[in-house]
Formats: sequence, C-alpha cells, structure tokens
Amino acid sequence: MKTRKLDNLRLASGFANQIFHVFPHARIAALERHPLTRGLHVTHLGYFPKAAHHFRRRPKGAPQHILIYCATGAGWCELHGARLPVRAGEALLVPQGEPHAYGADEATPWTIYWTHFAGDDVPLFLRHIPLERPVIPVAPTARQQLVLLFKEAYATVAGGHLERPLIHLALWLRHLFGVLLFQNTSYLPERRTSATKDFSALLEHMQHRLAEPVTLAELARAARLSSKHLSSVFRQQMGLPPVAYHTHLRIRRACHLLETTSLTVAETALACGYEDPYHFSRVFRRETGVSPRTYRAQRER
Repeated sequence: MKTRKLDNLRLASGFANQIFHVFPHARIAALERHPLTRGLHVTHLGYFPKAAHHFRRRPKGAPQHILIYCATGAGWCELHGARLPVRAGEALLVPQGEPHAYGADEATPWTIYWTHFAGDDVPLFLRHIPLERPVIPVAPTARQQLVLLFKEAYATVAGGHLERPLIHLALWLRHLFGVLLFQNTSYLPERRTSATKDFSALLEHMQHRLAEPVTLAELARAARLSSKHLSSVFRQQMGLPPVAYHTHLRIRRACHLLETTSLTVAETALACGYEDPYHFSRVFRRETGVSPRTYRAQRER
C-alpha cells in the first residue's frame, strides 16, 4: 500500500519534460460526430520520459483504449489475470473497459509515448491484434518511425486543442496503426507462428532476381530451409507462396517501368524476365486487373 501511495503521488507531480494532453469533452463530442474523426480519434496524448514510480490501476478499466510505446527502460502490465513485462521496443495495447494496472520498472523506469483513443472503427483495427497477447513487439525499422510520429502529434497540438489539429491527430492515428500493425515485421499477428523466420536476406535475394524467374528449390537453398518448410512458413508470414511473392515483386517492377520509362510492353516484359510478352500480359492482368497498355494509359491521364 505504501508503494501505491508513493506511485500515485509521483504520478500526480508529473515527470521532468513530460508532455500531457487531455482534450476537452466538448471537442471529443465534436470528434465523435465529425465524418473524418468519428471512426478513430485521440482523447489523450502524452510522453513520460524516465517515468520513475509511474503507476496506474483502473479496476473498472478506462473509457478508451490505451496504446503505450516503451522506447527505453521497462515496465509491466496486469491484464487478463496475468502480469506481463513490457520492454524497450515493445508496445502495449490495453482494451477499453478491461480492468488493468501498469507501471514503470523500479530499476530501469520506462520512457513511454502513449495515447488514449476511441471511435467506431476501433474494432476493425483490433481484429489485427490478438487481445490475449497485448504486448506488441516492434521491429527496429519501425521504432524510430513510431517516435517520429509521436513527435509529430505533439507538435500538431502544441498550439491548442482546436478542431483542425484534432482532425489532423485523428488522421495521424491511422498512420500510426498502419506502421504498428502493417509495416511492423516483428509482429504481423495474422501470420505469426512459433516458427516465425526472418526473411530479410531471402527478400533481398528476390530483389536481385527481378529480371528472371526463380524456382522454389532455389529460394529454399537461399533460405537454408527445405522447400516444404519454406512454402509453409513464408506463406503464413507474407501472405503468398515464395514463387508467387517473387512474381508479385516482378510485376511491381513492371508497373514502375511502365510509369517512369518509355519502354514498350515487350521491352518491359524482357526487363522483368518474361521472354513472351503475351505471357507477361496475362500475368500482369492477373496481378493488377488491367493490361500493361491500359495501366500505362491510366497513369498518363
């Protein structure tokens, strides 16, 4: 009990160089009605650096969902009947209405960027997060992006809690979730398994082979896996079988060439490893829904 009293006292006094925004109820009510923000909007926003003794307990949960990104140090969370560590480079999602507690690690208190949010579209985002695993690992390539996005948010509302900055903040939150859920290679929850692999070297190998077809056996050798294992794990993580994913990359390159060069369709096909332009056109239409000539014409309007 003494610790909790100390924690609540410390929380009330704030943290050096902290940022803390609680948006007025009238503004939140307006956001709930506005067509650009009613789907997803921010209600609180903050930054607590080296937040020693930071502690929060909500026996009835919070009225909004809470997202916390731990940049340095460590913390913990009690949620769904379990106590979970939250380490540097991890994010924590606390669902609306869920009893919880969280706080800073005593030895190495966390530095956190955080927001509370609500809106009609929240369930659409939460479908991509297994709520039984609320701690989200963040890939090194996404960590700096998250920090920069939070700094952008603080700058957006630094001049006041007016309608335009709060609309901007609602759109910012969608970008934040785009990075966290769909560009975060350490997570990808729908495809994550206990056998998750780092395919960065294999993807680089594919990029170097865009001007020619590849075989599953070749990709398996590059990944140092059996063909069967590669097919299974790669599809779970990337959404396509390995060879189909390579085809997708080749057609993306073809799109870029059609947009930025004057190469003919046949020349574009050769540049992407297709000797038969008719076969190339069939594959291109299957991937994009239109022929190469139609694709170029649409981009030239």
